[in-house]
Amino acid sequence: MAKKILFYEEDFTREEVIPEGKFLPEIQFTYKPLTAWQAAQFTQKVVAAKTLEAALAAHIELISKHVVSWNLTKSDDSPILPSDVNTLYKVDAYVINKIAATIKERAGDLLTEDELKNLSTGLSSI
Repeated sequence: MAKKILFYEEDFTREEVIPEGKFLPEIQFTYKPLTAWQAAQFTQKVVAAKTLEAALAAHIELISKHVVSWNLTKSDDSPILPSDVNTLYKVDAYVINKIAATIKERAGDLLTEDELKNLSTGLSSI
């Protein structure tokens, strides 16, 4: 019996909004979701980190590889590129942690109907 397999294409993205809070503005971002494997690797890196710097580096790596766009800007209103690792080290650690945690937490979420329409399907004989 053939079984349907759903998988993320390279260009599949999700949109997320972190509401404005006491210590941060509203953050809107688009990102490539984590697969279960990627989520597990990220968790291992954070757990294995012996310093806060190493844990922050894992968060920055995740953001630089998965965030496609966001509304974060520098004080002069120029964009902060989420793929620019050197610049990400200048972003407040609380913001970095909040975005990375949001991406990680959504890794196991069920997809919405609109998201399902954007996924590719394949057939397998397994």
